[in-house]
Amino acid sequence: KIVVGCEATSCGDLHSVMLEYTKDARADSWQLVQTQCLPSSSNSVGCSPFQFHEATIYNSVNSSTWKRITVQLPDHVSSSATQFRWIQKGEESEKQSWAIDHVYIGESCPKLCGGHGYCTTGTICICDEGYQGDDCSVFSHDLPSYIKDNFESARVTEINWETIQGGVIGNGCGQLAPFAHGDSLYFNGCQIRQAVTKPLDLTRASKIMFVLQIGSLSQTDSCNTNLSDPNTVDKAVLLQYSVNNGITWQVIAQHQPKDFIQAQRVSYNVPLEARMKGVLLRWWQPRHNGTGHDQWALDHVEVVQVSTRKQNYMMNFSRQHGLRHFYNRRRRSLRRFP
Repeated sequence: KIVVGCEATSCGDLHSVMLEYTKDARADSWQLVQTQCLPSSSNSVGCSPFQFHEATIYNSVNSSTWKRITVQLPDHVSSSATQFRWIQKGEESEKQSWAIDHVYIGESCPKLCGGHGYCTTGTICICDEGYQGDDCSVFSHDLPSYIKDNFESARVTEINWETIQGGVIGNGCGQLAPFAHGDSLYFNGCQIRQAVTKPLDLTRASKIMFVLQIGSLSQTDSCNTNLSDPNTVDKAVLLQYSVNNGITWQVIAQHQPKDFIQAQRVSYNVPLEARMKGVLLRWWQPRHNGTGHDQWALDHVEVVQVSTRKQNYMMNFSRQHGLRHFYNRRRRSLRRFP
C-alpha cells in the first residue's frame, strides 16, 4: 500500500515516488520495475499490444489516499540478488510526505487475490471484507449487471461510477449531436483523465455502447486537439476492462482523435473473457497537453444484456447441438463395433 502527498492535489511538479530494482548491489544502477506501455510503445520490449499501463511511479494524483498496488514482476527483474527501493527525488524542501505499508514480495497468490485481498507467506490470500474464496473471487453481495447513463442525473452517475478523474458533467464540447443532447461527461483535467465503472456482473452482457468526441471541428478553447502533434496516438481514449480490480487492464478498443473529432456512436461486443462477475470498465486518455487541451466528452454509456429470448435460443441450440454430436459419435462407434 502507498499514499503520496496525503490528500494534496497538484497540477505542477508531483515529486513522485518511484519503485525501482537492481540486480547488482555494487553498481548504482536502478531501473523502474515496470515501465509505461502506451499505444505508441506497444511494440517495445516488455509491452503487450493489448495491455497499456503506467510505470511504477506514484504521486499525489494517482495515490493521494491509501491504495493497494499489486505488480506482477517481469521475468527480467528476477534474480538471486534483486533489490527493490522506493525513492523520491528532488529538493528536500519541496518534497511531499509519503508512506508505504503491507509490503509483500514473493510467490504469486492465486489470481493475485483478484485485486480484493492481500497475499501472505505461503501464497494465501487474506480477502477484503465482502469477498471470499481461495482467490477472493466470490462476491458476498450482488453486482449491477448493466449501465445506462446519459449524464443528466448526478445521482445515477454516482451509482454507476467508481472513479471519475479529470472529468465533470458539463457541455464543454457542446452537444454530441446527432447522437446525444444535453450534458455529457466532459474531460479537461490537468492530470489523470479517466472514468472507471463500479464492479459489474457481465455474465449476461452482450454489448458496450457509447457516444464519444475528442476535440472538435471548431477547435474552441474548451474543446480542441492538435492532430499534427507527433504524440497524438497516446491522446487516444482507450476502452479497457479489468477482471482483477484494476491490477491489469485489457484493451477492447482505441479511439484516435482524428476519428472522433466529430461525435461518433460506437458499439463493441463484450469480450468472452470479460463475461464474468466483478468486471471494471475504464475509459482512459493516457496523455494530453493539460487543462485547455485535448478535451473529450463521453455520453449515452450503456452496457446491454443478451435478451432472455436470445439467450434461451442459444442455450437450446448448444444443448441440441451437443446432443446431436453425442448421438452421431455413438452411432459411428456402434457402426464400427457391431
